[in-house]
Amino acid sequence: MGSRNLAVTVWSAAVAALATIAVTACSSHTRSRVAAPATASGGPAGHVAASTDPRAVATVGALFPASVAPPHTCTAGVVDSPFGNVIVTAAHCVVGSGAGMVFVPGYDDGGAPYGSWTVTKAYAAAGWITGQDPEMDYVFLLVSPLSTNATAAPLQSVTGGNMLGLAPSPGQRVTVAGYEVGRDDQPVICAPLVYLTGQYPSFDCAGYVAGTSGAPWIVGYESSTGSGTITAVIGGLNQGGCSPGTSYSAPFTAAIRQLLARAVAGGPADVLPVPRPATC
Repeated sequence: MGSRNLAVTVWSAAVAALATIAVTACSSHTRSRVAAPATASGGPAGHVAASTDPRAVATVGALFPASVAPPHTCTAGVVDSPFGNVIVTAAHCVVGSGAGMVFVPGYDDGGAPYGSWTVTKAYAAAGWITGQDPEMDYVFLLVSPLSTNATAAPLQSVTGGNMLGLAPSPGQRVTVAGYEVGRDDQPVICAPLVYLTGQYPSFDCAGYVAGTSGAPWIVGYESSTGSGTITAVIGGLNQGGCSPGTSYSAPFTAAIRQLLARAVAGGPADVLPVPRPATC
C-alpha cells in the first residue's frame, strides 16, 4: 500500500476481526478452529532452557497476532532450513505479509523458555492466495529474534528443527502439540494414528479446538531433541475441523518443498487474504 498508516489500520482491523472470530468459535458448541497471525523466539539445537512442563515441545510454539500481550490464536512449528529462521503454520492463520506476528516456541504457562521471535515475511501457495484452496492451507514464515532475547542466534540454533516431509500415510502415528486460543497455558498433545478423509490426512483425538490451527504433525518425534519430521499441519478441510475430536490437514505434496525453497531464498513476501469463515 502507498500509505503506511493505512496499512497499519487495515492490518490492525484484520487482526482484531480474526481474534474475535477465534474467541467466538472457541466458545461455540463445536468449538471449531478459526485462526489469526503471530511471531517468534529461540533456544539451541541442544536447547538453552528446558520447559518445566513435559507437554511443552521446543520446536512447537504459540503464535500471537502482534505481541505476546493479546491471546495467541494459532500454533506453528520450526522447520529445518539453511539459515534456521523458518516456521510453518496454516495459511488461514496469516493475513497480509505476516510481518509483526510473534512466535514463542515451547510456550509454557505464559513463559518463553526459548525466547520470542518476530515474523518478517510469509510465503504461501498461489492456490491459497488466489482462491483459498483448502488443499494448500499452509504457509512458511521467516522469523528473527526479538530485541528482548538473550541471544541473536537463529531460531533453529536455539530450539532445534524438524525436517519437512510429505503427507503421512494411513496408519502412521504422529505427535501433535497445539495451543488453544488464550495465554498462560500449556499445549494439548496427542500421538494418534492417521487416516484419510478424501485426500485430507485426518486424526481423532479430543481437545484440538480454536488456536490449534497450524499445529504440526510430527512423525518420528524424539523427546530428547524435541523434533522429528513435519508431515502435516492442522488446517485444510474446514480450516482443520468442525469438532475438537477430529482434525485435518492439507495434503503435503512435492509443491510444499518448492514453497519451502522459495521461502529459504527470501524474496519478496507474499500477501495473504483474510480467510473466509470455515464452512461448519
